[in-house]
Amino acid sequence: MTQKENRRTALVVCLVFAGAILLVGCEKKKPTPPQKPPEKTSVKPAAKPAAKPAPQKPAPQTIATELEGAWVGQELNGPPGDWTLKVSGKHLDATGPDQSHKITLLVSSDTDPKRADLVIQESSDPDSAGKIALGIYKIEANKLTLAVGSPDSKERPSSFEPGDSTRVWVLTKK
Repeated sequence: MTQKENRRTALVVCLVFAGAILLVGCEKKKPTPPQKPPEKTSVKPAAKPAAKPAPQKPAPQTIATELEGAWVGQELNGPPGDWTLKVSGKHLDATGPDQSHKITLLVSSDTDPKRADLVIQESSDPDSAGKIALGIYKIEANKLTLAVGSPDSKERPSSFEPGDSTRVWVLTKK
């Protein structure tokens, strides 16, 4: 092959490649239609479930100075052994025969019986920590009677009688 023929062959090859590139790159593409913004729809609120009884209001956050100090006594129908309650401001440390708790105590002394909300901060019972137990209390002379419902129960005890979900302590001030 002569030099002239080589150039011609190279030119033909280049033209074939250029044509192929043009054909592939210039295919007619269908234009994408402009997208419509999402339609605004009004969302109706879900139907309200049947009315449940209103939970009892928590006790106002007051400090019961009458509870300040140390109390020692027994849990009625509980395991044998003494319980010690130490109250300082809104802090209550409760130690019993098989349990101990650190509690924030919120009370309302303007009701009869007086109300107490026990916010369990720390507990030897892992199921109780972080929960709230609703209770009632009364003080007669130097005797404290405290009735407390199960942690997270929405029911506050209505009496000072121990029951399935109510624990009762009778303690004397030291």
